[in-house]
Amino acid sequence: INAEYMGDTYTQLFVWIGSQSTQEEKTKAVEFAQRYVAEVDDGRDPDIPIVRIQAGQEPSMFACHFMGWDPEYTKKRSFRDPYQVRLEAMAAEKTGKLASNAYKEVSLKHPPASPTKPAASASPVKPVAATAAPAAAPAPAPAAANNSANFASPTAKKYPYDDLKNGLPDGVDPTLKEEYLDDASFQSCFGMDRAAFRGLPKWKRDEAKKKHGLF
Repeated sequence: INAEYMGDTYTQLFVWIGSQSTQEEKTKAVEFAQRYVAEVDDGRDPDIPIVRIQAGQEPSMFACHFMGWDPEYTKKRSFRDPYQVRLEAMAAEKTGKLASNAYKEVSLKHPPASPTKPAASASPVKPVAATAAPAAAPAPAPAAANNSANFASPTAKKYPYDDLKNGLPDGVDPTLKEEYLDDASFQSCFGMDRAAFRGLPKWKRDEAKKKHGLF
């Protein structure tokens, strides 16, 4: 379509460009629309948008102003060279044939394997009497654990905080240094009694012991 049209909605101006319009016609159509907005005297905003619309690419903001708008109209009315249409059809047909021939060649070179039957047994298999498995060798005895009697009982023996922090007195279990504190030193060090301390998760107890040099 070799034509240009303007659509005036008062708040915006559409410039519709035909599919066969020349570049000069496109430029002049926009210039005319600008001059139209500048000269019209109806109280509208002189800065309303001018929207250029290309035929076949009409957005909904443009098409909504026309009742019964057919979005396929331009495509239906567009001219196509019959000779070009025929060439495209022939090319598509040729491509289909080439693909079909290639498939046939692959099928001939690599035919699908035929299902095989299971081989017949030459003679029935005689059952063999099961024999008892040899008894497993006894597991080696576990290594003897550390004798806790080597450590002094925390309930019977107490040490000053500084001695426990700066070293390991004789008979002290290194994993339970805090238990060798007297009740007053324990409360002062950890801010809680032994029962509350033992109720903490292990990681929290370890963190507190590290903080006070008893880990």
